Amino acid sequence: MSYNEYLNRSKELSTQSGYFKAVNTLYYDRGFEGFQHYKNLIKISLEKASKGTDRRKLIAADICCGKTMWISRYFPNYCKTIYCVDKNKSALSVLPSSNCIAINKAVSNHIFPKNSLDYIYCGFGGAEEFIGDFHNMLKPKGCILISKVVYGDDIRFTDYSARKVLDRRRKISQMTKSIKNTFKNVRVARMSFGMTYKNPDTDKILAALEVAWKTKRLGQDQYSRFSKALKSRIKNNRLTIKQNGIIWIAVK
Repeated sequence: MSYNEYLNRSKELSTQSGYFKAVNTLYYDRGFEGFQHYKNLIKISLEKASKGTDRRKLIAADICCGKTMWISRYFPNYCKTIYCVDKNKSALSVLPSSNCIAINKAVSNHIFPKNSLDYIYCGFGGAEEFIGDFHNMLKPKGCILISKVVYGDDIRFTDYSARKVLDRRRKISQMTKSIKNTFKNVRVARMSFGMTYKNPDTDKILAALEVAWKTKRLGQDQYSRFSKALKSRIKNNRLTIKQNGIIWIAVK
C-alpha cells in the first residue's frame, strides 16, 4: 500500500459510475452496525403512512435513491408502486423489485402532483430546500423519513475543514427546524452506524471516503497520517468505520 496506489484508487472512483462504487465500498457491499435498527425505523414510518392514509399498499417515492434503493430492496411488499428518483441515470440501471418505476430527474416540486404520494423516503441525501416540495407531494396524513450523517470518520479521514463541520451541523439544525415547522408528529432519532471491513484495503477506503464525501484529494502528508491511523484500528484483520446519523420521521 502506498500513496501512488491511493492516487490510482482515487482516480478510478472519480467518475460518475465511480461515485456509486465508492458508496458501495463504504456502506452497501456489507451489512453494517445499526442496520437492523435503521430498517426498523423505516418500517415504523411505512406503517405510519399506511395507517394515516388508510392504504394497505402505498404509493411511495425513494428520493435520491442511488443504487441502494432501500424501499424497493427491503420493503417492496408495503407498496403498490415505488418511484425511484435519482438525477444520475446509472443509479437506476437495476431496479430491485417489479413495482419500481425509475425517474431520472433532479428533485423539484414538479416531479409529482400535489397530494399524490402516501410515503416519501430520502435516505442520507435530503436537503433543507426539499422539505417544502416533499410536503406538497405528500397526501394528508402521509409519512416521510429523511436521514443524514452528522459526524464520523468521513470527517476524521478526509480533507474536511472545521468550517465545513460547523456548516454541516448548522444545516442539520436548520433541517430539524424546517421539518418541525412544516410537518406534524415529528420524531427525531439519532443513531450510530458502524461498517466493518475484513482484510481491509485502506487505500481503497481512503479514496472512497474522499469521493463519496466530495472532499479534496489527500496530499502525501495527510495520506501518511490517515493511512497510519486507519491501520492502527485494525484488529484481527478487521477495520470498523463509524458515523453518527440523524433520522426524521414526520406526518403531514
